Amino acid sequence: PDSRRIFTASWDDTARVWDLSGAKPTATILEGHKRGVMAASFSPDGRRIVTASWDDTARVWDLSGAKPTATILEGHKGSVRAASFSPDGRRIVTASFDKTARVWDLSGAKPTATILEGHRGPVTAASFSPDSRRIFTASWDDTARVWDLSGAKPTATILEGHEGLVSAASFSPDGRRIVTASLSLDTTARVWDLSGAKPTATILEGHEDSVTAASFSPDGRRIVTASSDKTARVWDLSGDTPTATILEGHKGSVRAASFSPDGRRVVTASDDDTARVWDLSGDKPTATILEGHKGMVNAASFSPDGRRIVTASSDGTVLRWEIHPDIAELAALVRSRLTRCLSSAQRDQFGLPVEDAARPRDLIPAPDASGLCPR
Repeated sequence: PDSRRIFTASWDDTARVWDLSGAKPTATILEGHKRGVMAASFSPDGRRIVTASWDDTARVWDLSGAKPTATILEGHKGSVRAASFSPDGRRIVTASFDKTARVWDLSGAKPTATILEGHRGPVTAASFSPDSRRIFTASWDDTARVWDLSGAKPTATILEGHEGLVSAASFSPDGRRIVTASLSLDTTARVWDLSGAKPTATILEGHEDSVTAASFSPDGRRIVTASSDKTARVWDLSGDTPTATILEGHKGSVRAASFSPDGRRVVTASDDDTARVWDLSGDKPTATILEGHKGMVNAASFSPDGRRIVTASSDGTVLRWEIHPDIAELAALVRSRLTRCLSSAQRDQFGLPVEDAARPRDLIPAPDASGLCPR
């Protein structure tokens, strides 16, 4: 969460935590799983990591000591495909090929599990809502479910309509909607409004192959989808009907796509051995290609501060990319931090544009009550 570390999960039965604070990254190996590690995620405070494995278990690693210590979450009867913390850090949800998800309460001496059962196929994704009161699960039974955890027992609302495996799902930032993505012949994503008595779906159609990923922008106004049709799409939800901007240029399936923390960029990962960073601030998206991997890029994501991107590849490596802001972004950042106005000479010193070349080169008065410098 503080952008100082990265976790990686690998088929070599381990996960690693990389410290980026020094001149070179250093790794702490989390070993103990008996089969490949499918997924991992940090706790909200960054002091723990949960890993999910093909060995039918998840593990919670405490990173606060000299060496990581693990608590095993066992009970699933199939590979654990996903695991993540609740926003308050008190619980973990795991998704398994045994057709169930489990909610693990970490407040006691030993974790205790509540089983979420009802799916008729493997559960491949699960995550908490922003308020920690609900969970979504996505399954190969062509459905997703929203589980209400507020009662004595969890209750499920079924989201059905997809005609293929539901590969991914995510909550909107306000928790009132969910977007689901489908594989196989469905080729769609769906946005589910959870605010009414029954969920209602808006279909996002246009992709020509399986939709591999879908997630909301930080402000909840847009969605990005990734597809095996070699494109990603950014969907604007502000109108009566969603409209799509196509991000094309990859030469292979797009496996992942996500927004930057400020919502101005999207990063995509592809089977063509590259990732791309798409700038959405202009009239048309423009792409910067991240080349260097020697195998398909399976994942890519921004750091929480938006200054870096990490990509993971089947070539066995992870690359960290520094994102350099443009002049306009730097100027906006400087202006946001100013407590007084600058002289023309000071603007020149710090590389800021002089907004009015005809102004006398003397000190400009302090900002007014609105924070603006008088012209």
